[in-house]
Amino acid sequence: FQKNISSSLRIWKLVEDSGVYDWKLVIVGSGVDEIKLKEYAKTLNLKNYTFTGVTSEPEKYYQESSLFMMTSHIEGWPMTLPEAQQFGCIPIVYNTFAALPEIIENGINGYVVAKNNELLFAKKIIELMGNNSLRHNLAQNCINKSKKFSSTEIGHKWNILLKNL
Repeated sequence: FQKNISSSLRIWKLVEDSGVYDWKLVIVGSGVDEIKLKEYAKTLNLKNYTFTGVTSEPEKYYQESSLFMMTSHIEGWPMTLPEAQQFGCIPIVYNTFAALPEIIENGINGYVVAKNNELLFAKKIIELMGNNSLRHNLAQNCINKSKKFSSTEIGHKWNILLKNL
């Protein structure tokens, strides 16, 4: 429920219905609703998708991907966003958690979409798929912004904080 994968599947249906067939939706991970979600994907008659199941190498999927969808109902600090960005994966995310502005500058290093606006979410994906220059620019911005969350940068901030106590 929390990850709202059913919304991702409906969004992907909108993408496919727009005529995009040379991209693939890859759902990484597993959960209690996996069987239901696979059946739902079949019901939607999706063509280009896969469920990977659990993996110990998520980096492989980031390296092979250009876009990252997050349709969660709620998150705290989602580590997958800065992880994806460090590989140049552009996130498209529902605006459903408070930490989001710290990670994504809308239109600069990803897109923030109003909660449950599946049509706009799909439009942003389609826009990125069809515009190599835009996709390249946002991917580079993702990589640059992700450096803010590197262990070196965070360690430096902790050192400053501790010295000022």
